[in-house]
Amino acid sequence: MKMGRFEDSIAKYEQALAVDPNFVASYVGISNNRMFMGEMDETRAYSQSGNNEAARATCEQVVDFNQLNVNLAYIRGQAREMLESL
Repeated sequence: MKMGRFEDSIAKYEQALAVDPNFVASYVGISNNRMFMGEMDETRAYSQSGNNEAARATCEQVVDFNQLNVNLAYIRGQAREMLESL
């Protein structure tokens, strides 16, 4: 995927989930893409919505980790550069 094509990436992850609803990496990928699109509330809700307990736990951890990175970048004054690199 080219950088910035978040909707296309989400569609590919959703295709993978149609084949295997337990594919944890797809849940993580969708959560990450939603976060990069600035949809933090939707990201958090999505990460907690899956039927697979392992997928939910993994997504929540990844979302928390990514949120911490964004917060740290903001504190360091690097948030703009970080977001522009996406």
